Amino acid sequence: MVSADDLPPGGRARRMARVLAAAGHMVTVHGVLAEGAEPEEDDGPVVLVRAALGRFEPPKAGLRGLLSGGDHFQRCEPVVRLAITRDPPECLHAFGLDVAGPALTAATGLGVPLVFDDVAGGPDDGWESAEPTGGARLRESVRRLRASAVAVEKKVRRGAAGQVASSDALADDVRARFRCECPVVVRDCPPLRRVDAGDALRARLGTRPSDRIVVFHGPPDAAHGVESAIRAIRVLGDHVILAILGAAWCQDRLLRLAADEGVLAQVRVVSVTKRDDVLRLIASAEVAVLPLSPAVRATRLGLPAALSECLMAGTPLVVSDVPEAGGLVRRLAAGIVVPVAAGARDVHPNDVAGGLRTLLADPDLREACRAAALRGAADELHWEKEAGRLVDLYDRISSAL
Repeated sequence: MVSADDLPPGGRARRMARVLAAAGHMVTVHGVLAEGAEPEEDDGPVVLVRAALGRFEPPKAGLRGLLSGGDHFQRCEPVVRLAITRDPPECLHAFGLDVAGPALTAATGLGVPLVFDDVAGGPDDGWESAEPTGGARLRESVRRLRASAVAVEKKVRRGAAGQVASSDALADDVRARFRCECPVVVRDCPPLRRVDAGDALRARLGTRPSDRIVVFHGPPDAAHGVESAIRAIRVLGDHVILAILGAAWCQDRLLRLAADEGVLAQVRVVSVTKRDDVLRLIASAEVAVLPLSPAVRATRLGLPAALSECLMAGTPLVVSDVPEAGGLVRRLAAGIVVPVAAGARDVHPNDVAGGLRTLLADPDLREACRAAALRGAADELHWEKEAGRLVDLYDRISSAL
């Protein structure tokens, strides 16, 4: 398995590797050597190996990070090279476009099958307008980046022996765009567990008993609606605190926006370390907010891991009316689904605020949504249920070798 990240605990690559190892496969996961990470370590029956990227810097977050450091879709070639030389595989599993191009080249050269696993469902169709103030040079760079991504995706989708998607809608989209076999759907869910709500987040923030805590959990970018969440707080009163989890790397940007909106005292960026139980932090908030953008394929059609984690934590949700995530929350009755204006890139902050206000004002509704979220997680949205489809895919590929 090859990935463009540093193989964090609880990540998709490590969860999938453990499932395949338990099914009898020998699995090594290769990723990027980041500062503070070990070049090699054991994760139960799975071996984790990390490679330095040489002249390329480790992948950065954000659009400008994608544009830095040369050919973005070749920057993880050292990861793949180490994977095929350290212990030549009988199959390669590539997580995302960032590493898929070199992985396909390697798999073709070795004569082994490639499994392509892409939670985003392809190139980010929101890149073109992501930074409209960047000037003509940046826009041209974005255009070239997207063209390169489209070319890589087309080549990989046609060359892969198996494909994995993270939602039914993304799988259907891939099948329609490439007229190929529908990818196997393995949703990004946490393992089934009971989560103690407690007051972990309130204790971390040092808030007053009268404060209401709203948690934003997910990538702190426009696609996942962090700006809409911050702007929504402005109309809810100073007793509502927005806790943004795991966004320390972009804290300055988020707090500048909060200051501009006049809610700096109500927005807290909460650093999350490997020792933190993120689900307990989520569970200790009154409401979770995830105003997903309808303009980006991954959030319009995908099912973010953050949403599944909020369900497992039993935290009522305010989510935008996008096909997969909004449809799921509505079907489970696990929260409020807020409207998205036709043609809009983002959910309007007033609509987000309306959903939050409804939940925060009604303890009985919150409790009903909490119970529905926990039922949904227990009945269908947990890793143990998803893992079987991954094993079935590898059984099929193994039988064809």
